[in-house]
Amino acid sequence: MDTRYYKKIDGSMFDFRNFYFSIALKLPDNAVIAEVGVANGKSALYLAGALTELEKPFTMYLIDNMDYGANDQLTTIINNVVESGLKGIRILPV
Repeated sequence: MDTRYYKKIDGSMFDFRNFYFSIALKLPDNAVIAEVGVANGKSALYLAGALTELEKPFTMYLIDNMDYGANDQLTTIINNVVESGLKGIRILPV
């Protein structure tokens, strides 16, 4: 498991680390979270990593219509989630 896996993901679409960490601090154990509009998963994996480091169990749903990159986008998201080793993440292409 790599709680800092988000750093390996290319792109600059995520620049809200402080905000996401403040959310991670406020979320209760066993929170159910949905991120709508996932792009490549960088922000979701940051939040999942922060929750994991805080030892807060969670379930996170990644929801995207895949307009950003169709099947390539879906493959990228799945690979990023699997390679991170982070648990509790579900991917819902719509």
